[in-house]
This record gives sequence, structure tokens and C-alpha cells, in this order.
Amino acid sequence: VYNETTYEQRSSLIRNGLTYKGSLTEDLSIDVLLGQEFRNTNYKGLKSNNYGYFHDRGNTFYEPALGESTGNLQRNKVTRSLVDRSNISYYGVVSAMYGDRYVLNANIRNDMSNRFGQDVKKRLDPTYSFGLLWRVTEEPFMASTLDWLNNAAFRVTYGIQGNALSNKSMDLILNRESIDNTYQQYWSSVADLPNPHLSWERTTSWNLGLDLELFRMFNVTAEYYTRSSNAIVMQDVAYEYGKTSLELNGGLIDNKGLEFTVAFTPVRTKDFAVSVSLNSSKNWNKAKSATKENPKYYELLNAKTTELAKKGFPVGSFWSFSFKGLSDEDGRPVFNYMDVPEEERDANMDPTKFMVWSGQKDPYFTGGLNLGIRYKSFVLSSDFALILGGKKRLPNPYGSFLSGKVPEPYSNLSRDLLKRWKKPGDETKTNIPALTRGIIDPKIMLPDKTELNWYSIWGNSDALVVDASFLRCRQINLTWNMPLDLCKRVGIKTLALSATVNNVFVIANKRFDGYDPELMTNGVQSVIPQTYSLGINVGF
Repeated sequence: VYNETTYEQRSSLIRNGLTYKGSLTEDLSIDVLLGQEFRNTNYKGLKSNNYGYFHDRGNTFYEPALGESTGNLQRNKVTRSLVDRSNISYYGVVSAMYGDRYVLNANIRNDMSNRFGQDVKKRLDPTYSFGLLWRVTEEPFMASTLDWLNNAAFRVTYGIQGNALSNKSMDLILNRESIDNTYQQYWSSVADLPNPHLSWERTTSWNLGLDLELFRMFNVTAEYYTRSSNAIVMQDVAYEYGKTSLELNGGLIDNKGLEFTVAFTPVRTKDFAVSVSLNSSKNWNKAKSATKENPKYYELLNAKTTELAKKGFPVGSFWSFSFKGLSDEDGRPVFNYMDVPEEERDANMDPTKFMVWSGQKDPYFTGGLNLGIRYKSFVLSSDFALILGGKKRLPNPYGSFLSGKVPEPYSNLSRDLLKRWKKPGDETKTNIPALTRGIIDPKIMLPDKTELNWYSIWGNSDALVVDASFLRCRQINLTWNMPLDLCKRVGIKTLALSATVNNVFVIANKRFDGYDPELMTNGVQSVIPQTYSLGINVGF
């Protein structure tokens, strides 16, 4: 096989600007910037796979005779890639300061992109933002507090931002398929339908901030923000379009959050110093619209950030079947909300009536701690991370079983199966169902008239949902810096020796059984390896 790839990429940027700086009065200064920008990226790529290549025969290719069968010899394949992206922007920035106490910023920008639909109005994205800063400690009435309150400033900003998704197109996208067996002709399938109304994602945000410096030792930053977004998400469309869903504008999401940072050095002497830096953030979000008005149960089992599962719930929410316990007779799983009268069962029933909300996959709180200690020429630093609030579903130990009775050939089995129900009384010690005995097809009918294997229902129940919060020590580093007088004696400027350990430890829910909660995705578990490194840095 002879593979060859050629590509050509051209990028251009043209920027024009007009700047004015001046003072209108003794206390009032103003800066103005007006600009225009054009950006273009053009990419052409060609990739070919040629079969029947003989390197040892003069770099020739085998050419079968007319009508000759080529057996397993594959057809030559050529793939061509063309990308042409253009953006035109016009912007203006105004900044004014009065008496070193009040600062006003205004930004106005208009972007146009060819990434959007045929409607010219959709290609425009007028955005703007306004900000006000008040340096409180510059006020005359704050003079008496400067010995302990060294700096205090309030910030408030408001703005609208736009985002163009580079992986979305307003055009019809086709997949080139092989030869149809019936008509003996090449055929294509629809990958994505045209969307002439595709436009920018828009986010409206408010931000309030406070900056403090206390005792020339503590630096504190606190921020509160709100964001309302009109995102591009997967939504149901009429069957007449040829697809059941498309990615469209209209995903309404509200975000609120707090961010807090503290940095201080409680001890600082010639030979000894301690520095601490803390940061934390908490986020709340809620979907104001839903991707589908009446989703099926299987569409709510896995958390997705590209879809809005249910109005009023956070992005990335998922639901589970409600596990009641194990039968004391044969160890089969029993579930809540399944005993619905036959006349009330409905194929279009809202699945949240017999399922429970398990949470969201993304954490609502993140925090970090950096601790540094210096003693003479030695510096010890560490980095910790704290994640709270995320939920994840553990792998189903019966996932590789056929109908819950026989495992798939060559499959590794979970050691959790050793803890399964085996005899009456075990239901008080374990929540893992027993293996079926004498049951041909262990199924349960859901209230929406769907029949499922009870091991599958149990694997998607809240019995396997765990809190994914964890505390991680990301790194510990020890560095020795050679004193400058010793460096001069050996003819160098600086010398530093360092030893580092990454991923020192993780404290998490014991049900992860040693696996890393941060890496677990769609039931696949993994670990971050612990690494050790030594380094030397010499300056001449």
C-alpha cells in the first residue's frame, strides 16, 4: 500500500486601527481605538491510498487486466479536504479614567462569518460590553484605613458575546458510500441537512467583582457572574426533513457562579517563607428549554452536555431506575415505580415518572490549593485539587453476560460478582443480584410497555450511581538552588536540582475500587499513572 498526503494552508490577516489618547481635563483622560480586521484561512488537502504498490519492483503499481479478479485487493481511495473560512470584524474601544478612581470601558464589535446560512442577517454578530471600576481606597475618606486595607476595588461588567462553531455547516453534508448491490451504482447518505438559519451562539453575561489587599499580605478576589446562553444543541425536527433531530440554535441555558481566590504569605524572613494560594468556584446551571418534549427512557440514562435533557434541570443531568432492593427468595432485583396498573401503562409516558434524577456529571464546586515552603536554598511546593458534586455510573458487573446467565467468551469478569447474592439473608449484605436459575428470559416490563432484562435495569439504576467527588494531590516538587557564591566558584550563573512526583494520591469514593473518578467515562475505568522525575537546570 502506498500512502501519500499533501496539503496546503494559507492564512491571511489584515488589521487597520486608529488610536487616540488624550486628556479632556486635568482629572479626565480618555483612550479611543477604532479598528477593522479581516481573517481568512484556506486549506486544501489530498490523501491517497494506492494498493498494489511494489517497492522492490522499481516503485511500480500492479494493474489488473480487464475483467481480472483482484481478490482481496482493495480499491484505491482518494480523499480531498477543502476548508475556506473568512471573518470580517469592525470594533471600537473607549476607555476613560477620572481622578485615578473611576475607570469606564466600552467595547463594541461586529463580526461577520461565512460559517452561517444563506440569510445575510444571520452572518452578523454585533457584540458589546461595558465595564466600570471603582478604586475605593483612592477616595479621600479611605485614608485612615490604608494601614490595613491597602487596596479595594469594585468591578461590574455587562456584555454580549458570540461564538461560531467551526465544526458546523449550513450546507448539505453527504457521506460517500460504496456500490449499491441492487442498482450497481454509487450512492450517498445524508450526514447533515442544510440549515439556512444557522447563526451565532450568543451569551449575555453580568459580572460583579471585588479585589482586596489586606495588611500587605492577603490578596483576595471574589466574583459573581450570571450568563444566559442561546446555544446550538440537538433538537427534534419533523420526520419530513429526513432526520429525527438536528443541531439548531435555541438551547436556552442559565448559568450562575461564584469564584473566590486568596493568596497570602503568612511568614517571610531571609531564610524561611510560607506561601499559600487558594481558589474555588461554584456553578449552578439550568436548562430553560429541552431538546425533546417527550424523550425515551434510554435518552435519559447517560449525561450529555450537547443536549438539554429536561427543562428546569442542570446541563449534563441523567436519570436512573430506582433500586428498591433484592428479593429474599431468589436474589432478583426489585425496583420502585414499576407496579403500574395495565390501563395506565403508555408507550408515550414521561420516563421521569418511573425514573429518578441521579444528578449531573459535571461538578458544581472546584477548588485548588497551592502550598509553598522555602528554607534557605530549598523550596518545597505542592498542588492539590478538590472536586465536589459530580455523579457517575459504575460499570455493570453483569454487562458482559448473555441474558444475565452466561458471560461473553473471552471477557474479563468483575470481582464484584464474588459479592453477589447467593443465599437468603445476603440481601442485607449486598446489592448485587444473583445469577438466574431456571429462568429462560429474566425480563421486566416498564410502565412505558418496554421489556428489559432486569440485569440491564439494575445496571442503569441508582444502585450503581456514586458521588464522583475527590481530593487529589497533583504534584509535589522539591528544588535546591545552589547559592550564588558557590556558583561563581565553579564558573556558572545558576544551578538548580529538582525532584518531582506527579499524581501523588487521590481520595475518592471507595466504590471506585482504586480507579480514577476523573477518568471514568461511559463505564470505562482507568487510572492516571504516578510519575517520578529528576531535573537539573544550569545557567551559564
